[in-house]
Amino acid sequence: MRRLLLLSALALLAPHAVAQDADKFLLVNGTENSIVELAISPPDLGVWGDNLLLPPPLEPGEAREIKAWPFAGNCIQDVRGRFAGDVDMVVWKGLKLCNIKKLGLFLDRNGGRPFVTYE
Repeated sequence: MRRLLLLSALALLAPHAVAQDADKFLLVNGTENSIVELAISPPDLGVWGDNLLLPPPLEPGEAREIKAWPFAGNCIQDVRGRFAGDVDMVVWKGLKLCNIKKLGLFLDRNGGRPFVTYE
């Protein structure tokens, strides 16, 4: 029931999200794995949008310009990624996706915790 309410709320907000221009930025894969999928969600809701990362996979160390349409005009979003050959998802929480030039996605080598860098 909660998920249905969330989806209904997002549907009401969708015209505002569509009317907003996409934010373009350079996405850098700072992990040691190929990223094959990337989606965004309003913070802590887990309602994921479409895959923002078109083929081919984003290889370690590579960068690619992407466009993101933050939900409901909110610049702060959660970002979920999936690595090649992996069914598990990694979530980078509370990322600022508006008015940035470059976003680097990383995983801590010791604990595997996700972190980011901005420009």
